[in-house]
Amino acid sequence: MANFNVPSSPTTYEANLTSFLGVDFTSSIAEIDRRRTPNGYNFINKDGTIEKRNGYKILAYLGQKANINGIWNVDTIGGEYFIVHCGTKLYEMQTDFSSYTEILTGLEDTISNGVIINSKLLILDGKRAVVYDLLESTNKIRYLDEIGYIPTTQIARAPNGLESQMYESVNLIQDSRINLFTSNETDKTYQLAETSISAVESVEVMNESGEWITKTANTDYTVDLPKGQVIFNAVIGNSPVDGRDNVRIKYKKTSNENKAQINKCDILTVYGYAGANNRIFMAGNPDYPNIVTYSHLDDITYIPVENIIKIGLEVVPISGMIKLNNGKLAVLKNVSDTDSTIFYIGYGTYNGSEAFPLEGSTKGEGNIAKHAHDMLINDPLILTKNGVFALNTATLTDERFVYHRSYYIDSKLKQEENLEKAIGIVNDGKYYLAINDHVYVADSRFKSSNSFGRYSDYQYEWYFWTNLPVRVWFVWNNKLYFGDKYGNICTFRDNSDIDRYKDNTNNVECEWNSVILDLNRPSNKKNIKRISITSNPTNSKLVIGYRLRGGTKQVLTKVYTNSTYPKTTMIRKKAKKLSFFSLYVENKEETNMCFNSISVIYTVGSFYKGD
Repeated sequence: MANFNVPSSPTTYEANLTSFLGVDFTSSIAEIDRRRTPNGYNFINKDGTIEKRNGYKILAYLGQKANINGIWNVDTIGGEYFIVHCGTKLYEMQTDFSSYTEILTGLEDTISNGVIINSKLLILDGKRAVVYDLLESTNKIRYLDEIGYIPTTQIARAPNGLESQMYESVNLIQDSRINLFTSNETDKTYQLAETSISAVESVEVMNESGEWITKTANTDYTVDLPKGQVIFNAVIGNSPVDGRDNVRIKYKKTSNENKAQINKCDILTVYGYAGANNRIFMAGNPDYPNIVTYSHLDDITYIPVENIIKIGLEVVPISGMIKLNNGKLAVLKNVSDTDSTIFYIGYGTYNGSEAFPLEGSTKGEGNIAKHAHDMLINDPLILTKNGVFALNTATLTDERFVYHRSYYIDSKLKQEENLEKAIGIVNDGKYYLAINDHVYVADSRFKSSNSFGRYSDYQYEWYFWTNLPVRVWFVWNNKLYFGDKYGNICTFRDNSDIDRYKDNTNNVECEWNSVILDLNRPSNKKNIKRISITSNPTNSKLVIGYRLRGGTKQVLTKVYTNSTYPKTTMIRKKAKKLSFFSLYVENKEETNMCFNSISVIYTVGSFYKGD
């Protein structure tokens, strides 16, 4: 009988791709971790599972195809509203987005900033500061320079002005001020603290009962505006209360320059003593590019003339401010040859009053965008020409002042046009950076070290989303919203939305690509026997293919509906004599794209001869 030698079956091997992360647009193709994708978009990592991002829907259209420049939520005595800056107008909108009312026009058509302190919303658009009062039922919207606090600048003043006591500082946003005098039995002429005044607005004299009685111009007194004098027709006599001021004169000294110093600001933040959020700090005035101005305690209508801080050189404008978790306020600038990029404002007391001294500066990465910086957990993030960096909030003696956070997206991010116009926001542990209808998402849940990232102790995982026309962000009730340049206010759809995977009316298109795989045997040819992909129990459609040297090859389309158990997609389309290959998974339908592991079953062939 003849003997036959039955050849043994080739040994099969298995390569697994699991615990997926984000994108890596920056590393060389040979260095990318197989858990990341070198070319993917419109997906998010949900605890190790790759899923398509939710689409967005339009909630309101303001009817003029104009820029949405700012949105703020306010709780007023009349109910809860949104205040919307659209184009050159300001609207009060119902929180169900069903209707809106125009409340002001004439704003600058540019992205504006707003904060609330002491029941007042202050909006800066670089043209004229606006205040919306949450406690007013009528006449809620006013210009800041119309309601500025009127300070009493002089008290215990002698009629001739030779004796006087400083009391409150001039208000930059208010032309009016008050002088208090103690009258005598001889003087009729009362010299105000300033000359060349614009008007005397009121004159009051205290009577024997301690009541203030208003006097009449040209009947009880006359005015010399150039000299800054009020001349009574008769001597008033001594004060009815010994040592108490009994003449009160309110006058106006017009200073458009003072008001413009505030009105032309377009950068603001809240800050205060010991990190309290009880003052407004403002900057961004092109006429005062290196000046920070701040308000009185809990009062945005009072900005004392001495409440200014000079930040570095005038030739390098301030580009942002962000409060650090060490209690200091960082004032940001772009890179220059001569100036620092980060200045630190601290807090203290001086003569019993709160003070905010400049405590040092550093030179390094420079902030380029006015609206991109935000705090992600404890990481103050800024956007520079070299990517996203976190400010070091430890001490000024540390060698490192910033940490690199965006290595994995830098090669794409830095190619975006007009990057200085990017706008960022933090919500639910993620940082969203929007520019040119793209959104780069940093997830604080996933951190990893990377030896290629400059000045970095860790990197975030990042995701790349497309076809999102974000102009401004805002968060309400922990949900993310945005406004676009067409007059629309939008939000991301809920998981229960029947059109969950539609951007308005268009399907969200999603793609994930594996790294170039050599299956740890670059010198051998490989034969793919089968590939399996596991998915969570959800409605899902997977279009799967190979990327080979000869081109792209679609191999399988699989559709799943909801079920109790995970699903396994098995691909039995073989591919032979491969040295390198990659996989892609895509979905261009109105369904999810969901998977959490990929297994490649293969055999090893002869040595590859090389190229």
